[in-house]
This record gives sequence, structure tokens and C-alpha cells, in this order.
Amino acid sequence: MSAGEVHRRGIGTHRSGCVLPAFANATRNSQLAAVVSGDRTKRRETAKRYGIERTFTYDKYDECLQDVDAVYLELPNFMHAEYTVRAAGAGAHVLSEKPMAVTVDECGGTRTPTVLLPPAPQDDASLA
Repeated sequence: MSAGEVHRRGIGTHRSGCVLPAFANATRNSQLAAVVSGDRTKRRETAKRYGIERTFTYDKYDECLQDVDAVYLELPNFMHAEYTVRAAGAGAHVLSEKPMAVTVDECGGTRTPTVLLPPAPQDDASLA
């Protein structure tokens, strides 16, 4: 993406008192684009407070993924693997609260996408 391009982020649940304000203040190259929650009142209140135009229920999560570049997942632990896989499969960047999954099978099974990490530094000069 170019330096002037806007990244749109979708948010899972919104229990955190610091994550949404931080995202909302990162306006130079991003925009809070959507909120997803199973609680209708939380969706409406969060959208109003942060000026988020689009809200989705969990059953409409895949529809939400069509309009965002990245998601922050703050979900119950048992939902992390599924929602991470769905977001990655839709091409979104994913930041998920830990743990990434609740079972060893979820971590290494065929349902989990490959996680790509940047290459490790090759020499001390790269750490300077």
C-alpha cells in the first residue's frame, strides 16, 4: 500500500477501554470502518461513540471482511482460531488477542492458515 492509502480496520468485540480509543486516534493512515458484536446495544453505542458507520452481527462477519484491510479480534478464546482463519482467508491482516487457539489441533491443523513472519536479521548491523 502507498503511504497515502487509508487502512480500514474492523473491530470484533469491544470490551477494551484503550484499544478502540487508540485506533480511533490513529487517523493519519487508518479509519475505524466497522464493529462486530453479538450485542445489539453494544454495537450501536460503540458505533455512535467512535463514528463507525457499519455494524455487523457475528453471522454477518464474512460480509464485514469484504470492506476492511485489517481486523482486531478481542473475542472469547474459543472463537480466536475460527475468526482468525476467516479473516486471513478474506485477505485481511489479523491482530488477535492471545491465545491464537485453545487446542493444539487448532494451532497446527488444516483449518489454520500459514502465519508469515518477517525474516530474522542476518547480522548485527540490521539491529542498529
